[in-house]
Amino acid sequence: MLLKKQLIFLVPAIILFAALFSGCNTVNEVREGPNRGDLYYWGNFELYIFEYLTGNAYDQIQDMERDRQRIESSNRHVPPGFYAHLGLLYNELGHHAMAIYFFEREKALFPEAETFINLLLSNRYGM
Repeated sequence: MLLKKQLIFLVPAIILFAALFSGCNTVNEVREGPNRGDLYYWGNFELYIFEYLTGNAYDQIQDMERDRQRIESSNRHVPPGFYAHLGLLYNELGHHAMAIYFFEREKALFPEAETFINLLLSNRYGM
């Protein structure tokens, strides 16, 4: 009888434990593995978003351009927002033609961003 009561509490605990740790393991393997299977190659994009608030735009453009070349040469896809972020950086340095170019690329690849990009373009360039 005592063993049966112990099993009632032990079995759900083991299942919960296994579910939690198997899920964590899968997430880490996906994030760290070379063949992530993602639709987009994120590279250091999350870091670039953070550095935008604290870093140097020129250095960040160089890093992002390096990532862009790596992504394109490996036949992967840039993540949503990558070209828009690059456009914001070029705009910050006064390279307006490059900014517009990357904003337009963002719109072409991600039509759902068109409203936001058009807002940026109209506010900044009257387009």
